[in-house]
Amino acid sequence: MRLSAIIAFVGVTLLGLSAEPTIRWATPVDVGPGGYARAHRLNDGRVMLAYCGGTCGWMRMSEDMGVTWSKARRLVDHDILKEGDAAYTNFVGNIDFAQLPANHAAHPNRIVVSFNYRCRNMAKRPLSIHEMHSDDNGATWSAPRLLFTANTTEGVYEPFVHVAGSGTLEIYTADESEPTLEKHNQRIAKHVSTDGGDTWGAAQTVCSSMSSATGWSGRDGMPAVIEWRGHTYLAIESRGDSRHLHPRVLTDGTREVPLAEDVPANMVGGSPYIAATENYLLLCWQQHPGSDKRGSGRCVVVAAAPKAEVPASSGSVAGLFRGKSTPPLFCGPSERGSMWNALCPLEGDDFLLVTARSYADATGKVRQRVFVTRASCH
Repeated sequence: MRLSAIIAFVGVTLLGLSAEPTIRWATPVDVGPGGYARAHRLNDGRVMLAYCGGTCGWMRMSEDMGVTWSKARRLVDHDILKEGDAAYTNFVGNIDFAQLPANHAAHPNRIVVSFNYRCRNMAKRPLSIHEMHSDDNGATWSAPRLLFTANTTEGVYEPFVHVAGSGTLEIYTADESEPTLEKHNQRIAKHVSTDGGDTWGAAQTVCSSMSSATGWSGRDGMPAVIEWRGHTYLAIESRGDSRHLHPRVLTDGTREVPLAEDVPANMVGGSPYIAATENYLLLCWQQHPGSDKRGSGRCVVVAAAPKAEVPASSGSVAGLFRGKSTPPLFCGPSERGSMWNALCPLEGDDFLLVTARSYADATGKVRQRVFVTRASCH
């Protein structure tokens, strides 16, 4: 055995630490106009991409792990209520999806999509969460169905679709409209379906927070969930005891600071997303100076936690994510940068990072384009 290998082995054995994770990036692929994109590998091996563009929801498919993509296909129209909305006052704001396993008792291979439906005038129509599904691998889709409506002054956002290990479907949301919440606060809620999406339960509160040190509302938001080795990991953005949003992970309900080196107190670290490859847990978030209200120069950051370091009994990931890495995407001060990021595990420790690059065109209007970057963790 080489000396370097012996030293590494001793370090892991005595300290419980492995080498610093490193991420290798391929060249980003410009998929096209759009924002708030989510990608998942389907049971048939294809990768499906869902995203918002203009006022509608769109989808694309890739048969080569994200290298090339099919033409954009409209998934959700802005006028789902069939009001003849020629003024485009309604639009699809956030979108996510998941697929049931091939052995699901009720609906094998069903793809379930959830999205946030918005009206530019909240007093006219409250924000709402809808669900739709496909039983033929995305060829055709059911009509959207209403799951939850907020009130006329507070909103509901950012649905995340999760298939629990039991086959139960869960849709998590960031909800401002719960009457018991403090003003300007937000809770993470979830809807549950035990029959493959045929019926859904009422919203259940998962978490919300207030800072005892500052009195600020935590504004828990942007939920993303995985299960691994019997533990549930819910990634959220939360103010906690800081003025700005930072990534946090609830491990079986226990709130933890997941980063070995937390986001600096004067920086915003929002929109976290958590995923698992063969040997690593991955966490990404968007980061920019807290003094910049526009969020100019936002960069997406990815960190990894070796699975071998996670205690089997507690499942705690506190301080385990490190090896911060930024993909080769331009995020200079003249642009708003990269935002609304997501991760899509592939095979082994390969994964896709999905993000939206926001920039001003020649007329000064802000545009967004979806980029997909393949990467591997070592």
